Amino acid sequence: MPLDKAGRRSRSDLGEDPLDEQRRNLTSASISLSWGPQRTPLAANTSSAPTRSPTSMVPPRPICPSGMAFRCPSSPDTGPGLTDLGKELIGACNRLRILIDLSHLNERGFWDVAAISNAPLVATHSNAHALSPHSRNLIDIQLAAIRETGGIVGVNFSTSFLRPDGRRDTDTPIELVIEHLEHILKHVGEGGVGFGSDFDGAKIPAGIGNAAGLQNLVEVMRTRGYSEPLIEKLCYRNWLRVLGQTWGGTHAP
Repeated sequence: MPLDKAGRRSRSDLGEDPLDEQRRNLTSASISLSWGPQRTPLAANTSSAPTRSPTSMVPPRPICPSGMAFRCPSSPDTGPGLTDLGKELIGACNRLRILIDLSHLNERGFWDVAAISNAPLVATHSNAHALSPHSRNLIDIQLAAIRETGGIVGVNFSTSFLRPDGRRDTDTPIELVIEHLEHILKHVGEGGVGFGSDFDGAKIPAGIGNAAGLQNLVEVMRTRGYSEPLIEKLCYRNWLRVLGQTWGGTHAP
């Protein structure tokens, strides 16, 4: 667990998923920092209208009214982008140095964030739409936008987002992870790719299985001629750079 600037144990590595089902106003973003989360996604995969807490007396106020279509093939262009509240939230996250996670956001919402945010664009667990045409994956012009801001894409291990047919099947070769990695490397560059896993409930290739299988990916990279400095970038250094820029407030690429 990382330390904060005062040397205390920090819970800043935790995130909430999704924000529009848990918080309804911008003041609560400040309150949330008292217990730690400094990453927030903006939408769920399938919800087009956010739910309200049973104890809340405040009507639901959507961040992004259109959710993702959880099917393959599908386009990330699934509806309107951020609401006015959502756009306000981006500015608040920038001020509070909260990382904005684009992975569950539709394409128009992505471009709204890109136009407003002054932080690196980050998709913590997404893949290449060119290889697996699922709405949760990123098209090449989105990858280019992430590169322009010095952001990062975390490659997702879910077979639904790896396979061209989108099937949830653990009998999926781990080489598909590397194929997505190499496509994203081509469009974002060596400094803008990491691993995003998605271990919490997704079907993962049996060759990885869980966190203990990450070394299997490292071995595949070595057999493909990846240098050790590049492997270090992909495994942790790129994430440390982007998190430092976002949480530390230095947003230049």
